[in-house]
Amino acid sequence: MNVLSWVFFGIIIGIIVNVLDDGAGERSFLGASLLGIIGAVLGGFFANLVFGFGVRGFDITAFLLAVSGSFLILTLGKVVRAK
Repeated sequence: MNVLSWVFFGIIIGIIVNVLDDGAGERSFLGASLLGIIGAVLGGFFANLVFGFGVRGFDITAFLLAVSGSFLILTLGKVVRAK
């Protein structure tokens, strides 16, 4: 996969997570896109670290890992802002 397709995938994930999150009103399109891209990378990293497999294409596993990574970033951000 080329980098542009993964960026596009991350943007789609960011938009989906932005819709599902309660505090999404404060996030711009660029913020949601970056959240999705970073969440996809983080989800793939943890899947490789914990389960020993990486993301090799666009499928349901990659989608779930990217959404999980994005929600992990959101949760950590909310915990840090709450302190």
